[in-house]
Amino acid sequence: MFPSTAVDQRLGIRRGDFCSVQLVEDCLRQIDAMDPLVGAFAEVIYERALAQAARVTSEDRRPLAGIPIAIKANRDVAGTLTEHGSFALTGRRPDEDDPVVTRLRSAGAIIVGTTVCSEFSLLPSCEPALHGPVTNPRWTGVGTGGSSGGAAAAVASGMVTLAHGNDAGGSLRIPASACGVTAVVGISNGSGTGEGVVAASLADALLGCGVLGTAPHNTPLEGFRASLITSAPDGTEATNDEVARLASVADILRDAGWSTSFAAASDSHEYIGHRFAAHAPLARARILSLIDLDTDPPLESYTREFLDHASRVPRVAHLRAREAAQNWVRAFDGEHIDHDVLVSPIPLPPATGVLNGDFSLPQLAPMTSTLIAFAWPFNTLGWYSIAVSGVQLSARPRDLLLLISAARTVEHSLPTTTEAAR
Repeated sequence: MFPSTAVDQRLGIRRGDFCSVQLVEDCLRQIDAMDPLVGAFAEVIYERALAQAARVTSEDRRPLAGIPIAIKANRDVAGTLTEHGSFALTGRRPDEDDPVVTRLRSAGAIIVGTTVCSEFSLLPSCEPALHGPVTNPRWTGVGTGGSSGGAAAAVASGMVTLAHGNDAGGSLRIPASACGVTAVVGISNGSGTGEGVVAASLADALLGCGVLGTAPHNTPLEGFRASLITSAPDGTEATNDEVARLASVADILRDAGWSTSFAAASDSHEYIGHRFAAHAPLARARILSLIDLDTDPPLESYTREFLDHASRVPRVAHLRAREAAQNWVRAFDGEHIDHDVLVSPIPLPPATGVLNGDFSLPQLAPMTSTLIAFAWPFNTLGWYSIAVSGVQLSARPRDLLLLISAARTVEHSLPTTTEAAR
């Protein structure tokens, strides 16, 4: 048996208890056994993964040396199926690695395959027509969520200890919560998309993200302040069960020396009603860099309607909405200037079949808005977010170590949503 955490796997390789080839062989056996039931992988890489593992020695001190990892199939992996979950890109094998893949390889990670995502990562679910729905291995009757559902399911089923994903509005946090695992989303770039890792534990997720200078477990927390958010900026209210879970988090943090209070995010800003105009044209441009609409590519209904609606946003409206977004960022930060960490719920996705691309944009829009309501604000803000034990903790980049300390405290005291449901 090999260690079940990436931290211990790295230690075992360094001590010479086993080599990377043995670890990767075991990982590939787990995938062969489990993935026919889960459907998390778009492609599994065998020979290249083993060849890369053979070059790792016990003296290799790179942070991820010899550790198997899966890559979400919306970031290019050279020579590997990277189809963005779309029939329009069937068989696409890029020639070069995406920069995030290059960073992981440089850290010594062994890429064992690409994981399934919704078509062009547009939906907070993981049921692309190209691959079929990914099954939640931990919770019958609840979908994996998405768009990084393949990544979360691969970790939750024990096929890999680490899986890459990205998040533009909950795409990592929602499936991590639904599958009972942990996600860390790094600071977002200008488009609002953050790269991150899903893992079985916070320590592993932080290792995968390269956030290694973390605060020790006994960091004094007295005097720091957490705000628990029960109403999202768009007016979505937390359910009674979600409020109860937040109350449990408040008790845990208070016992650890935090000051806690409940708050509601303001829903009165102009930007709230113009988020589509701010972000959809950018998403459309990204998709059109991969496909040619003039060739009438095979697209799911939701994707086709999304692209059509995004094309109708006037440039002046887009620019005005982007300006409103920056004004909202300043306003939100000002409202919560007295709080170091914000804690909010992660709504559970519906059962498989409810949020797939066969449905139209108007049909799915209300459901997707509710599902991502507490997640998207932190992409726009450019804050770090951690999904752990079924809740989301978020903080400004300058407060990263406080965020990690708070997340560790919650992880050690609060069961995951899947454990609580048993």
